[in-house]
Amino acid sequence: MIQSLKFSFNPLGVNTVLLYDSAGCAVIIDPACDQRAEFEQLDSAVSRLNLSVQAVINTHAHFDHLLGLPVILRHYGSPFYLHPDDGFLLSIASHQAGMFGIQMEETPALPDRYLSDDQTLEFGDMKLKIIHVPGHSPGGVAIYLEDISLLIAGDILFYGSIGRSDLPGGDHEKLVDGIRRKLLVLPDETRVICGHGQDTTIGQEKKHNPFLKN
Repeated sequence: MIQSLKFSFNPLGVNTVLLYDSAGCAVIIDPACDQRAEFEQLDSAVSRLNLSVQAVINTHAHFDHLLGLPVILRHYGSPFYLHPDDGFLLSIASHQAGMFGIQMEETPALPDRYLSDDQTLEFGDMKLKIIHVPGHSPGGVAIYLEDISLLIAGDILFYGSIGRSDLPGGDHEKLVDGIRRKLLVLPDETRVICGHGQDTTIGQEKKHNPFLKN
């Protein structure tokens, strides 16, 4: 059985997701823990559930989703996955943070492996389909687990909203088009864990999201 835990971390309220199966295989998505207490909250769950972290995946490379990356990689020794089109954002992560008055003490590591559209990653019983949807960032991805009807959308899609496209590399038209073509075609009952804020469903956003109306 595949399960998920969601944590809200750092001053920008990023949702970090811990996925795991019944055999103890785990994946961390968007490691955003900024303070020691936040890291300990995540690590406590990993320890309590006796999990082995097999991978760390970022949906994109905006600084707020990267704040916990150095300590997470150092602690678990897991490979780091990112879409290559967000490489330039990763390289300026400290500059990004500074624009919001936040200091990054360490520069994030380069990815060990790169994500690609329509790729399926398998960790234990978990099958993670990568869906590339640029527009919030050039390399933004959503992660779909069909077996449990779950989409981890990063900052692509929100409850009643979509990701901002006024940051470097953003493109509103690409974002809306990608959401319509690649995400709204998923089953209506698909639960969506967003990069910030509350969960939603594909059906909810198809019916009510004002940014996705024709």
